[in-house]
Amino acid sequence: MPSSENSQASASLMSRVNPGNDGTTYEPCDALSSEVASSLKVNIGSQEDAAAATGQTARGCRWKLTDNRRWIISQIVGNSTSLSDYKASQADLKWRTDIIANGRTVAISEVNAATCSAHVQSQRSTVSTIAQFGSPQAPPIDEICNRAIAFTKATIDKMPP
Repeated sequence: MPSSENSQASASLMSRVNPGNDGTTYEPCDALSSEVASSLKVNIGSQEDAAAATGQTARGCRWKLTDNRRWIISQIVGNSTSLSDYKASQADLKWRTDIIANGRTVAISEVNAATCSAHVQSQRSTVSTIAQFGSPQAPPIDEICNRAIAFTKATIDKMPP
């Protein structure tokens, strides 16, 4: 990213950090290189702020995928003391068996038939990658979860433990 864009990104980050999402230095909106985006079929030019309003707890971005405009991938940060505590606070989700990616635990949750998330602890926050298919004719949930997992694996090395 050119230096002027880095300055804009830093200013943007500072305006989005609040006491509900300041537990990690990881910034999802800066995590994707164009090479990684291409390999994941992410339209890097479609990046948008994932927060619905300024000051919202969630901090992160969302992108459309290049292979089907109904796919949305988001990555957000919210404070949490541990992945176990996060899972306990989200007991209404359908939790799959945790996986290990690059030596780190990744929790996988099904939100509904068209949305799956992968969650990683980073410092004092949980980073959640959410894959959604915006149509009643969604592909199998395993395919949706695989998208969330692939994005997480591609960015996990940038997340401080």
